[in-house]
Amino acid sequence: MEKQNTIDVQKIKDFMAENNLTKIQFCKECHISRETLEKILKDCYESKILAIFKIAKFMKCPIKDLFCE
Repeated sequence: MEKQNTIDVQKIKDFMAENNLTKIQFCKECHISRETLEKILKDCYESKILAIFKIAKFMKCPIKDLFCE
């Protein structure tokens, strides 16, 4: 069975906490819907690459850093 890449949810939560961002503020900055963020944070979302790209861009980190190793 092929290993599926999963999002490092804690990295996103830590970023939001360190920058005092609410979920709504984070979503606005990333240009994603709150529903998309909620699904990502609940780890039950087969993430669309565009949403992950937008999050990485806002967090100013390489997209690969958002995935668990």
